[in-house]
This record gives sequence, structure tokens and C-alpha cells, in this order.
Amino acid sequence: QAALALLVAMRHMVLQPDATSCNAVISACEKGAEWQKALSLLDAMGWAILEVDSINYSAAISACEKGGQWLKALGLLVAMCQAVVKPATISFDAAISACEKGVQWQKALVLLTTMTWSTLKPSVVSHSAAISACEKSLEWQMALLLLATMCRVTLEPNITSYSAAISACEKAREWQMALALLAIVGQASLEPNAISCSAAMSACAKVTEWQRALALLATMDWATSKPDAFSYSATMSACEKGFVWQRALALFVAMPQACLELDAISYNVVISAFEKGSAWQGALALLSAMGQSAVEPDSNSYNAAVGACKRDAQWQVALELLGTMERVVL
Repeated sequence: QAALALLVAMRHMVLQPDATSCNAVISACEKGAEWQKALSLLDAMGWAILEVDSINYSAAISACEKGGQWLKALGLLVAMCQAVVKPATISFDAAISACEKGVQWQKALVLLTTMTWSTLKPSVVSHSAAISACEKSLEWQMALLLLATMCRVTLEPNITSYSAAISACEKAREWQMALALLAIVGQASLEPNAISCSAAMSACAKVTEWQRALALLATMDWATSKPDAFSYSATMSACEKGFVWQRALALFVAMPQACLELDAISYNVVISAFEKGSAWQGALALLSAMGQSAVEPDSNSYNAAVGACKRDAQWQVALELLGTMERVVL
């Protein structure tokens, strides 16, 4: 907003904005995800017969990317070529990232291939964004292929590349591949982060590999990248699916000690663990604790508690909970 105001002030002072000042304002719009203003300014530069270069276009494409406008970003990339402005690597990087946010993995791959055919060399950012686009579209095999391609063209994948690939495997329930990739991260002298570890834990949770999830969480405690709330929730979910509610409860208790805030997901996972373990008293106690905290119970909380009571033939309590749920949640 301040940058745009300054540009308007220049006109009032009969000062003619040049390409440099316009580029500064477009970059400011990009950082604020003000894609409409960035596009308007780019058009204004053309009307003012100011030279629009790849830096101006790239900043506008990045503004569209941050604003979730993948179609606009691709349109600008086409406009660059029509205006005989050679796109830079950063132009393609921003456009591929826009496709990633728009879950357009095929278009991201087309852009990556286009870079390869041209004189531009795809960067680590280009590949990582394309891998993430495949991950969001559940194309885990393609994500792994892109990761392998990076190594083949002597590009060193970074932790973002590996994290996206691990997350792709997690969504496809390919837990062994997720763990293999996490092992490769360590061998590549990269520090696993909370995203990569949590994705691997979630992969283990989906196939009831709770021991492996616990082992990963313990490894994070010794690493420089400490586990976050999602890491704990993923591990608790693994324990819940493995019918070891005691383990899930122990992790739940450990979260505040690790200075992590308990949320509805944390509560619900443990209540569900109590349900699977037929520990209906524990489920009710935790549901009551939710009401006393700042976390509001939702339908999942009540349904899990009701399920725990039904498993232990506590029908009267289950009916009371259903009545409460209808008044509070529905």
C-alpha cells in the first residue's frame, strides 16, 4: 500500500515513474500477495511505453502465485513470450509454484519440461515445487521420479524436495518408501525437519506401525529439529490405530511438557484410542477436560466417547452424551 501511494505521489509531483520504480512497486505487491495491483501496474507500464523486462514479469507471476492465481501466472508467462521477453529461471519457478498451489501437477511438469528444452536449467526450486504439485495430486510415483531426475542432472535435492516426496508417499500409504527416503536424508548430510519426520510418522500411522512412529519421535527429540504438535499427533494416531491407548496417553501428557499446545486433534486422537481400548472412563475424563480447557469438543470428540461407552455396554452414559452433543455441537 505504501509503495503504491509513493508511486501516485510521484505523479502528483509531475515526476515520471520509470521502470525501476514500477518494478519496486510490483515487487512490493508480490510480497503482499496483491496480484490484482501487480497486474494493473504491469499493464500501466505498457501504456506508459516503459520497457517491461523479465524482472517485472517474474514479480507479477510471483504475486499471482502467492494469491493462488495459477491461471493468471501461466497467462503472464505466455505474455512474456509474445512480448519477446525471455523468461528467466525465476519466472518458471514462480509459475511452477503457482501450479503446485493450484494442484495442477501436469501443468507443472509441462513447465519443467519446457525449461529443459530451452536454454534454461531447472533449479532445485523448480523441481521441489513440481514434486510438491505431484504430492498434492496423490501422484507419488511421479514425485519419486522427479526426485531421481534431480540426482541424474546433478542437482542436489534439499530438505524441501525430500519432505514433499516423503509426504507424497505418506498420502499413498507407502510407509516403507517414506522411511527409506528419510534415511536417505540423513545419508545426504541433510537435517530432517519436522515436516519430513511428521510425514513419515503419519505414513506409519496409516498402516499401524506405531513402534516405528515412536522410534522416529524419539529420534527427533535428540535432533536439532524438535517435534511439533503434528509430530506428536501423528504418533498418537499410530498408537491409537495400534490399540495401545496407554502410549497415546503418555504422548498426550508429554506435549505440554514439551511446550506444545493441545488442540482438538490431540484430544480426539486419545479419546479414540480410549474407545478402541474399551477405556470408557478415560474417554469421559478427557472429554470433560476438553470442556474445562479452551478447546471446544466437536462431533468427533463426542462420537469417540460414545463409541467407548457402547463398547463397554455403558448405554445410559452413551445416550446422555448423545443428548449433550445434540445441544452443544449440532
